Amino acid sequence: MLMRTNEKCIMEILKWQGDRTGAFCWGHAATHVVKLEGKSDDDSEAKELKLKEAITRVVKFDTDTESLADLIGGQQADCVISAWLLGMISENEEEYIWNLRKMIELLKPGGHLIILGITNASYYTCGEQKFHVFKYDENFAKKALVGEGMTILQCEATPRKSKSHLIDFDNVLFITACKQNKG
Repeated sequence: MLMRTNEKCIMEILKWQGDRTGAFCWGHAATHVVKLEGKSDDDSEAKELKLKEAITRVVKFDTDTESLADLIGGQQADCVISAWLLGMISENEEEYIWNLRKMIELLKPGGHLIILGITNASYYTCGEQKFHVFKYDENFAKKALVGEGMTILQCEATPRKSKSHLIDFDNVLFITACKQNKG
């Protein structure tokens, strides 16, 4: 079964952005980022607030839409973030590249794409249901980005730290890439 994004995903992001009751707490991620930057934990709240303020639009990634740019009024974005989406909605290499291309279309020249994914995964479970994940590795993800006109700025693969029957994967993959200027 192929997973698709839904309205609940968007509602959860907006709950977090608006500091609403019951929103998932992403403070641990902000703390991790400030540590990577060599700053104090005290800076993590400011970092998270700055991110919330920078988000101007959350768009549902609809693979059936001919042009995702139509969803945002033809404007292009400075940054697109894909967190675990590409592997979940793609059945094979061709679909992964097609979906990646649609994300890249949303970017201005010089815009950034941030991808979080998992390598060598094949499934995850939710309740009793088992869902497909497209199995790819770090090299495939990097080649796909470069092949679509992106310059990779950073790529890190962090090995899985714990095992679970709920999901299989080898690494958490973090990539930042920049859309090359045309001309």
